[in-house]
Amino acid sequence: MKPRHLLMAAGLIASACLVLFGDAPTAEVAKPLARSEQGRTPVASVKSAALTAVGRVAGRSAAETSQILPLLPRQDLIAGERTGGDTERLFAAKTWQPPPAPPKVEAPPPPPSAPPLPYTYVGKQLANGVLEIYLARGDRVFTVRNQSVIEGLYRVESIEAQTLSLLYLPLNQKQTLSIGVQN
Repeated sequence: MKPRHLLMAAGLIASACLVLFGDAPTAEVAKPLARSEQGRTPVASVKSAALTAVGRVAGRSAAETSQILPLLPRQDLIAGERTGGDTERLFAAKTWQPPPAPPKVEAPPPPPSAPPLPYTYVGKQLANGVLEIYLARGDRVFTVRNQSVIEGLYRVESIEAQTLSLLYLPLNQKQTLSIGVQN
């Protein structure tokens, strides 16, 4: 036999001896205490714990100082009538499906904004003391001056050395276009 088997056999013999010759139960039966009606707590619950501790210190056994309370009927333990609580639905049918997702609240749409400028800068010319800017859209070329309207959608607000300021008329929004360096 291996040492492991010897240890298991010794443990088995020791537990059998404890079962047969171990602590014998006492023949004394503790008497139940009376309960108080106020809060259904034992009359001397605190006193019994104190007596048990004092009895052990004084040399008396725990059986001599412990007290057992009488059993109460089940109906007395249940407070009042059950009316539709969770306990009545203990065995109700349950679903394993996740709860439905909350409705998505869509953010309000952003305020409308002017589309990107459809024009590209082609060039500029100073004619008769007035600066003219040449803009292209596709294969069309537009000659614009200060305060001129392009296709009924854009109005030239100002022409500066390096920028052209346009106003998108439907939304009254200002946009700028780079027109290069000053000549």
